[in-house]
Amino acid sequence: MRIGRLSASLLASALLFAAPPAFADKPEDLAAIKKLVETEMEGALKHDIDKVMSVYWHSKEFVLYDAVPGKFVGWDALKADYEDYFKTFPGQWSASHDELHVGASGDTGYAFSIQTWKFMKADGQVVTAVQRVTNIYRKIDGRWQCVHEHASLPADLLNKSGSK
Repeated sequence: MRIGRLSASLLASALLFAAPPAFADKPEDLAAIKKLVETEMEGALKHDIDKVMSVYWHSKEFVLYDAVPGKFVGWDALKADYEDYFKTFPGQWSASHDELHVGASGDTGYAFSIQTWKFMKADGQVVTAVQRVTNIYRKIDGRWQCVHEHASLPADLLNKSGSK
């Protein structure tokens, strides 16, 4: 009897820990989300507002927590924020991703990375920003869309400097 209970416990433990996850990343979903990340960056680099906004959920419920200056609620507010960036930095931009991670489960996905942006002002001055960006995606009507974005400027508070 004792061996039977032990065997049953071991079998139950093995099944519990060996079971596949309920949801697994589908390659086509990961590729679609990665493409949205790339599309947004490509659009921003070209100052193409339509391309940038094509990745975002067209809703008053969209929320962006931007590194500077703060919170934007709604697709229209996000669009105005991008347009303001394009006016403030009308020159050439460059950007790169470090540590891009993408995942999806069902109709919800995410992407996060460390991004380095270089923006050129009208006077030729270049401003560099390193930020952590996390995007949340939902598949709505069969199409992946960014429904929330959070960007922050990494900081090393002990040394009072920027940090990844």
